[in-house]
Amino acid sequence: MNNQSFSDDDADFIRSASLVHAASLAHTAVSPVEDPSDDARLLRIWLGSYAQRSPHTRRQAVRESRRLLAFLNHTKGLSRRQLADCSLDDANRFVAYLRSPFPLDQHVLDLMQLKEQPIDGPLAWSSVRLAVRVLHRMFEAMRNVLVQGNPIIKINPLRLVNLPSKKSSPNYEGKALTAAEMDEVLAAIEVMPRDTKRELARYHRIRWVIAVLYRSWIRRSAFAALSMRDFERMSGHWRVKIRTKGGGDEYIVVTDHLINELITYRRSLGMTDLPAADDRRPVFQALGGSVKPMTDQTVYNVVTEFAELVADGVEDPVMSARIRAATPHTFRHTAITHALEAGIDPRYVQAQATHSSLTVTANYDHKDKAKMAGILSKVF
Repeated sequence: MNNQSFSDDDADFIRSASLVHAASLAHTAVSPVEDPSDDARLLRIWLGSYAQRSPHTRRQAVRESRRLLAFLNHTKGLSRRQLADCSLDDANRFVAYLRSPFPLDQHVLDLMQLKEQPIDGPLAWSSVRLAVRVLHRMFEAMRNVLVQGNPIIKINPLRLVNLPSKKSSPNYEGKALTAAEMDEVLAAIEVMPRDTKRELARYHRIRWVIAVLYRSWIRRSAFAALSMRDFERMSGHWRVKIRTKGGGDEYIVVTDHLINELITYRRSLGMTDLPAADDRRPVFQALGGSVKPMTDQTVYNVVTEFAELVADGVEDPVMSARIRAATPHTFRHTAITHALEAGIDPRYVQAQATHSSLTVTANYDHKDKAKMAGILSKVF
């Protein structure tokens, strides 16, 4: 079966598995002979069986298997036999990664032809179930691939995987910064050194990054993909077109405060105050004036390095530890939580956060526990 029977996405994915194959061979003395258990071959067979499925189903298959392969190549080292060697322990660790993701090596992302991290935040229970279901079908299909009468994959590691309970929603409480902690972050930006051109550029970049993450609630992958022309002025308000976690496009509201931050950032780069409709330059740019777009991994690095810097200047050990643990997703969590605590209609919060349902949004509604304790103490 040749790649002409595959969609572009399918063919790119199979090609990425071949790149990992080549890279793994470069670190060993193994001759590049055809291996019937090679990931690229197994994927070609499996995705070929999806030829008559809907484009949406095919995209799901590619997305979930690409996530698994990227995870395995990161955690176990590069190999052309990740699928054949995948164990139950590997599968359980992968499910844990879906619930609590961490950045994968950039080298692995490049080989897998991923422009961003496979996951930029904890997946909901339903999304984890979907991933396991898709991968379960993949391994079941691959168990039917025989060599000399024997199956290449003898067990399906997804069959006995430990799934999280549906009742145990992701524990978002504690991941959002308090108002006082957020104030520390914003104050730390304003005391950054600005004596040299480089220092001034760093100040404007971190000010802009934190402003976008906190004031638009955008995910870091969507932020890295933004261009200036994605900002649009409508009747009475601004909006921005973003790429959602599901892969589609959606518009969210841009507040006046964030527009003022955009103007400040553009002025620091020597641009006009507001972007034109044909301005394709990236919203997040490299230091030094390069218009090359930054990756979502760069967004992660910029935020986490700054969080370390802020935490070093905070005396309270608990507050310092919480700020030190901050990631780009922390500011999204923080903004959504603060919005709900401020009494904003959950329907508006759901729309701005691009959540699939109000149930997901409700996970962020932690209330101010200190305030709640004070109220309850007066009565009980």
